[in-house]
Amino acid sequence: MQSGVYYTAAQNGTVNGGNRFAGGIYVKGDVSNLKLSKNGEYQVIEITQGTLTTQFRQTGPTTWEVRENGTLRKTMTNSPFNGMLFVDGKVGTPDPRGSAGLTGDGTDAPDIAAESQLTIAASSDVYIKDDATYSQGPQENPNAKNVLGIFSEGGNIKVNGQSGKDITVDATLMASARGKGFGTVDYDEGRGNPQPKIRITGGIIEEQSQGVGTTSRLEAKYETVRVCTRYDWRGQCTRSRDEQRFVGYEEVPGAGYSRNFKWDPRFDAGFAPPFFPTQGQFEARASFTKLSAPKGFRAVASE
Repeated sequence: MQSGVYYTAAQNGTVNGGNRFAGGIYVKGDVSNLKLSKNGEYQVIEITQGTLTTQFRQTGPTTWEVRENGTLRKTMTNSPFNGMLFVDGKVGTPDPRGSAGLTGDGTDAPDIAAESQLTIAASSDVYIKDDATYSQGPQENPNAKNVLGIFSEGGNIKVNGQSGKDITVDATLMASARGKGFGTVDYDEGRGNPQPKIRITGGIIEEQSQGVGTTSRLEAKYETVRVCTRYDWRGQCTRSRDEQRFVGYEEVPGAGYSRNFKWDPRFDAGFAPPFFPTQGQFEARASFTKLSAPKGFRAVASE
């Protein structure tokens, strides 16, 4: 199966030849950037592979435009999206810092529309490079409908933001493979002074923590002074040496990120992102007319 973005049934051998979502969005191959943003009250999803960016722009409750590098390719009407986006590969990269990965629109504006319920799943690592926030958070509205899940089937979920920048993520995160979990890239290296912070409202489910950061510490500071060790009969110094004199303490910022993690209380009543593995059996399934032309992709959850 060729790398690419698949979202409708094939027709007459044409990939994505249909006019409605086949369920969710299936991406074959690694994704460099996955951007979530809003179009008014509706959702926008952008997927970049190499030089091609595929944008899904919601224009109504069940109406979507599909663009490739800005060119309109398809308008889908009466086409509900089930909220599932599966990447058969990794999302983003660990190097250089803040260069690629899952992100919002890069501003202080919210990124998840008020009615959007999304799960971003990947078979490998997921890197988060910038904020991804709700239009309505659970603190402001306990009955808010918007929700985001981020799931890695076989890798880690790691924050890889720009140095010196706080990261805010509204989502529940899950890395289920043995030895995998949530953390940050280079958690033991400095990312600026003051130490940047990760804020998460949601939840973290992991097999093994990957490390987020270290706490700040006080470090003793000294200055070099010249001390005379011998005087002649006239009181003049004839021999001296350098000595270290304590002058106080200086706070050294911690490495990686500090943290502020808050539970999303909506999850207490069973609310969850669509098809999230904690809600039952998780299965991503594709059917094909031929290997390079998927006929349909859907995620199925069963209790």
